[in-house]
Amino acid sequence: MFAKYKINTATARLFEEKLYEHALAEVDSGERRNGLWAKAIAECSGNEAQAQGAYLKFRVQSMKDEILIEQTMTAWLKQQAEEDFGELRVRATPVPEVEQLEGTAERERVGFITKVFNIFIMVGVVWVLAAIIHFLSTN
Repeated sequence: MFAKYKINTATARLFEEKLYEHALAEVDSGERRNGLWAKAIAECSGNEAQAQGAYLKFRVQSMKDEILIEQTMTAWLKQQAEEDFGELRVRATPVPEVEQLEGTAERERVGFITKVFNIFIMVGVVWVLAAIIHFLSTN
């Protein structure tokens, strides 16, 4: 159990390091979130040198928050899709056309098409979610 804690802690530190690297790359490229920059300036009593460090800290926390929100929304959307598609599967189970299909190959083809359709729906939902998160993060 203690070894698992150590691994989780080490993973979190390495993940945080990558977030700081990304935040610094944003600053170096001239990209800055004005709200976070204003908060950093306020926290550092107008000292811009200190505000640079505070900004990086705030930006890393912001990225952690965005990741958490995205994971939460993705999990919620997945649950909703499973519930919705589960309802559709329950209602669509006794379909006479599928029952009357001749041969296993034809049934497998229909099952495959259904799976592909479900995958396209899930990809569409995730794409829309990603677009919303991107839009919110750039504003």
